[in-house]
Amino acid sequence: MISRLKDLLAQDKTSYACWSGFRDPQVASALARQAFDAIVLDAQHGFHDDGILLACINEVVIAGKSPIVRLPLNRWDLLKKCLITEHLALRLR
Repeated sequence: MISRLKDLLAQDKTSYACWSGFRDPQVASALARQAFDAIVLDAQHGFHDDGILLACINEVVIAGKSPIVRLPLNRWDLLKKCLITEHLALRLR
């Protein structure tokens, strides 16, 4: 799904993202079904725990959008869990 956002950026087209700190996968799903190209899940300042974050990523991917995750500092274990999904971009700082 990250290819959707990657293609838009490669074509120098405008893309729109929604920033969310909500921890509910249903909210992530509802946001991903709107007219956004990507959903940013803020795990640094949001209220996501590991399981909820992965569920939110899954909902965004199911909706056909690109998930972008902002990870908390020094959470290398969570980084590895997110990379397993292979469908997202990561924001580390």
